[in-house]
Amino acid sequence: MARTDLTFSIVVPTYNEEADIRRTCEALVGLKYPRKEVIIVDGASTDNTVAIVDEYVQSHGFKLLHEARRRGVSAARNEGIRYASGEVVVILNADVFPRDDFLERIAKHYANGAQYVCVDSQIVNTDHLFPRFIQANHQYHFGGEKPVGWTEGFSCCRESAVAAGLFPEAIPGAGGEDVVFFDRLRQLDCKGVVDKSIVVHHVMPETFRGFWGQWKGRGYAVPFLRRYVLGVPLGFLFANRLAASLYSLLGIVTVVPLVLKVAALCKHSKLGYRDSIPFLVVEVVCITAHRYGEWRGMIEVFAREKRK
Repeated sequence: MARTDLTFSIVVPTYNEEADIRRTCEALVGLKYPRKEVIIVDGASTDNTVAIVDEYVQSHGFKLLHEARRRGVSAARNEGIRYASGEVVVILNADVFPRDDFLERIAKHYANGAQYVCVDSQIVNTDHLFPRFIQANHQYHFGGEKPVGWTEGFSCCRESAVAAGLFPEAIPGAGGEDVVFFDRLRQLDCKGVVDKSIVVHHVMPETFRGFWGQWKGRGYAVPFLRRYVLGVPLGFLFANRLAASLYSLLGIVTVVPLVLKVAALCKHSKLGYRDSIPFLVVEVVCITAHRYGEWRGMIEVFAREKRK
């Protein structure tokens, strides 16, 4: 018999999220499923994030955990999962706003034995170039019948998350930690369900500064992932990143690989091939920011190794 008494814990890490967190909190208040708790884990925000969240602590019983210093998204998620009392944890970012029936729909899968549930995601601010580019990439890689793994709105049984060792805190920021966690769940042979009819909406950076910072941060995390999670030797790590950078440079200089990819992405843009030149420019920015971040990360990894 399918269970109808499942409990959910929604874990949201925050750091200077005043632009988005209210919309997310309002969406969480609107979730119709009654057996839930919302846990916000703040990494020492310096803006109005905490003040905004505290309104929902007072009015709707949200739980706010404070970190004395910013330790990264993985550490914040892990703290929330450890604190959680629900049988299922939903991992959300602070710019995500699920529909009011989201928990009801994933609850059906857990009631039937699922240990994790993958859903689809959609960026809503695609009137802006950078979000439209990211959404086109998402559709290119995961659209239609293509399989999807970790996306916004991922959830799993709390016991499975703990058994998988939670998120790797050796990776600073957001950059591959979610994929590592998902792979750990699969290695445990957890029963997973993919339901792409469930779509979680979110926003992405609209400005050049926000987009650059996001992709630089993802690149920065790569050396930490490879060195401290995958155990790649320093010499091989350096050679591998150098080869990746040269490959990217070759692709930019020869142009052809970029043109082919952009042509594919434009098929998933609401502006179609009118986005050809803008997407070409953004693709170069994306590659450059990511590689720049990687080398910043490499410098830090080598500095850490030297201090040992």
